[in-house]
Amino acid sequence: MFQEEIIKNQNRIAQEIKVIPRNMVFDQEILKLNKVISFVWPRRAGKTYYMYQVIHQLIDAWLLSIQQVVFIDFSEFINLELDTKQLLEDYTTLYPDLQPFFVFDEAQEIKNFRTSILKLFNDGYKIFLSGSNSKILSSELTTHLRGRDYQYFIYPLSFGEFLRFKKIQLPQHSTATDRGKIKSVFIEYMEYWAYPEIAIIDDKLIKQNVIKNYFDILLYKDLIERYGIGNEYVIKYLIQKILQWYTKETSINKIHNELKSKNIEIWKNTLYNYFEYLENIFFIFRLKNYYSPNGQQKAYLWDTSFANILWKEFNKGQSFENMVYLQLKRTYGDDVYYLKNWHEIDFYIPSQDLALQVCYEMDDTNQKREIQPLLKSKHKNNKLIVFENDNNKLDTIDYMDWIDFFVW
Repeated sequence: MFQEEIIKNQNRIAQEIKVIPRNMVFDQEILKLNKVISFVWPRRAGKTYYMYQVIHQLIDAWLLSIQQVVFIDFSEFINLELDTKQLLEDYTTLYPDLQPFFVFDEAQEIKNFRTSILKLFNDGYKIFLSGSNSKILSSELTTHLRGRDYQYFIYPLSFGEFLRFKKIQLPQHSTATDRGKIKSVFIEYMEYWAYPEIAIIDDKLIKQNVIKNYFDILLYKDLIERYGIGNEYVIKYLIQKILQWYTKETSINKIHNELKSKNIEIWKNTLYNYFEYLENIFFIFRLKNYYSPNGQQKAYLWDTSFANILWKEFNKGQSFENMVYLQLKRTYGDDVYYLKNWHEIDFYIPSQDLALQVCYEMDDTNQKREIQPLLKSKHKNNKLIVFENDNNKLDTIDYMDWIDFFVW
């Protein structure tokens, strides 16, 4: 009866919930595949609401009825062991003539989630999964299902989506006043980042408290508890260094030596493992050098607000570059690198032969340093994105307006 109540309650929520639509479009043809469909990305990035958006889309297309949806949020039932036999019995009691469509939110919280999912999948049921751990819901699940899964990656809000959540419309032909207002909103976007819940909060103090709560959940639940990390000081130290160095090359060797100088003994391989865990829980991305893919890498953040609010003063330059990276990641996926050989360029997209240099604020003191690598580049497409340009002399380079870039 417990699961029967969950089914009825979630049916009611699915009917009543109001969703601000995202730009992402779910391809209904995917349903024809014999796959478990997983929606994977960080906590609070909007996976749950996007799944509701997809459910509404399928209902509107007459591919699904609301009574078929069995939506269970397992973040509310930590370490629950899913009894699939009882779940099916409870559903059939409610809707004896319908085929259930299972939607399991934060599925990594199910103690027996792999065997449960495999059992339902083998019995022919359609399944949506969401989760906040890339290793569990991608590599491990793929291995367990032997490739019978399809992954849908959900990013935090793009700037265009952020404007929609703030109920701000871009005019077709913007004036200087319009651009000033858009700049102000973009700085808020950079500072507090773009989780849906944060976007609709106006009070800065409340934003900061919510962000701190997000970080605590990520640190203690997703990281320390899940991976059994005993040395809390070391993992916090590593995170602090990443928040200082993001958008720059990250040296585990340097961090290891700093810890040794503080008389803190830790295996270097343990630090590498911690770094991988941070990637698994969607705290960082690792960006490779195109010229040396196995060499030193840069770290970019899923959520720059952790750096801006928790650890240091808001660095607009780093945040702006991080925003550019995430926009490129949305568009080109894994086809994004940086270039460092005889010159260094922030981003490179091999499929487009596109070299992209990013600068938050350009003036006479840094123009040569920023533009010279592009002028010497032999790539087909070389572009520069600048947020604040006090010089206005960019005739020598292909300059891309930052508004066009972020809402293309």
